Formats: sequence, structure tokens, C-alpha cells
Amino acid sequence: RPDPGGLVVVLFTEGRPDPGVAPPWLLCLWGASGAGSFMYITLCIWLAMHASICSHSFCVRMLTQVVRLPIPTKEQLDAARVLATDFEGTKVREMLRVPVVNQQLKKLHSMVDHLNDDGSDPSDVFSEETMLDADGRPVATDTLAHVRLYRKMQANWQAYDAYARVSMAMGTNQFLQQ
Repeated sequence: RPDPGGLVVVLFTEGRPDPGVAPPWLLCLWGASGAGSFMYITLCIWLAMHASICSHSFCVRMLTQVVRLPIPTKEQLDAARVLATDFEGTKVREMLRVPVVNQQLKKLHSMVDHLNDDGSDPSDVFSEETMLDADGRPVATDTLAHVRLYRKMQANWQAYDAYARVSMAMGTNQFLQQ
């Protein structure tokens, strides 16, 4: 039983019609079928590469021009920093604490309490990744502006992706029926 890599070699050596035995029109059809299958697969590669380049360029454009990280002002940076004099009157335990753990635990407890109030299973808290608003409530991701913008931009490369898949199916089908 030949392996899948050997199938290609077998199709072009043992499965090929003999020039002296087969009529010339059958040889022409066999050659046209082989050339057509390779053209479909080449078209598939070209369309898939074009879809990939389009999607990456639109994503970079969106990340650099639309969804920009806010740059803090000097006042915000001054409010966030801690001076050495702030540690003089604190306990060692408070100095060595892991930052934001208490805040995250409070958010987790409020989420579990919220889910238990709904009658849902608390083990489903981490079943899918969710975004939380400032109050700790889950936010529907399809309402976010950058998600809607990304879905609109998908129209620029979805056709290339779809035709690449069709070309791959047609090329493979024609190649196997050769």
C-alpha cells in the first residue's frame, strides 16, 4: 500500500496513459487535466497569500491608527508612583505584598456571586474569556468599537480566502480524478 507521498509519483508514472497505446486525444485531455489542477492549486496559493497580506496590513492599520493605547500625562504618572517616604510608616507585610491581588480577588468573588444569583454554575466562570467593565460586569465583545471595525474590514479579504478554499478543492478534485 503506497504512502500519500508515493501516490503522486504513482499517478504520474503507472497511472499515465501510454503514448503508443492510448489515442492522442486522451493524452491531450490527461495533460490538460493535470495542467488545470496545478493552475487551480497555484491560484489557491496566490489567493491565500493575498488574503494573508491584506488581513495583516488591515490589522496593523487598525492597531496603529484606530486602537491606540492612551499615553498618560505627567500628573497621572505622578499620582501612580510611590515615594520611598511612603514606606517609612508601613508594616513589612504591606511592603512585600503582591500588587493588585486583593483587587482581582474582589472582582472574582463579585463575579461568582453574580453568577450564583443567576442560577448558573459557578464552575463556568472561566469557560470563555470575557471582558469586564469598571464595575466587574461582563461586556459583550460584539458591542466594542474595534471589534465592529475589524468585522467591517474582514470584507476586504474574505473573498480571497473563500476563493482560495474553492480553488484548493477544485485543484485537488481535478488532480485526483486525473
